Amino acid sequence: MRKLMPVIMVIAVAVGGCANTSKGQQAAMGAALGGLAGAGLGAVIGGKHGALIGAATGAALAGIATYSFASDPYTQSATQQADAWKKQTGVEPAPVKVSEVIESGKTKQQIDVQKMALSNTQFVTNNRLSPLVKQQLTAAKSKSEGTGGIVHVLYPPNTPVDVLQDLRSTGVSIERDNTLKDGYVILLARSQNDLDLFRG
Repeated sequence: MRKLMPVIMVIAVAVGGCANTSKGQQAAMGAALGGLAGAGLGAVIGGKHGALIGAATGAALAGIATYSFASDPYTQSATQQADAWKKQTGVEPAPVKVSEVIESGKTKQQIDVQKMALSNTQFVTNNRLSPLVKQQLTAAKSKSEGTGGIVHVLYPPNTPVDVLQDLRSTGVSIERDNTLKDGYVILLARSQNDLDLFRG
């Protein structure tokens, strides 16, 4: 127990400093602290080898635990869509706007906006919308209708006309973004208001 005290004290001090940090900073801090705690416990239990295993396990668990997602229909749909996008295209949406809710006495996060940045080669095939991306956008639009969500695509000025036509056929909303040079951004939002708030 005496060996554990320094580890516990470091974690307690660091956690106390998290109160005024952003979600992203908290996520990074959570992973770092998880790794530190895991390494400390691993070292106490199994020496150097135990420290390595403990660090890896602690960081992974802390990263997952940082976001405790709520069970509302949109958040659940958004997490399912993230899995589908990752499996089909290799691109995983990242929550970029979340709001806290109290659920069963615990603070959890609702996903309000998820974002994906795709390169031109991921998004376009032979001057047409990639079949995989088109399939996923169509599915995302269909799922969003069940929860009142929005699927919004930002495209660069040099987007081929056929790609724009393919995008419109999926039913998602699209918007030209002159700041994009080589790539596309897909935003999955809970509502138009959440989308507007995120984009400022």
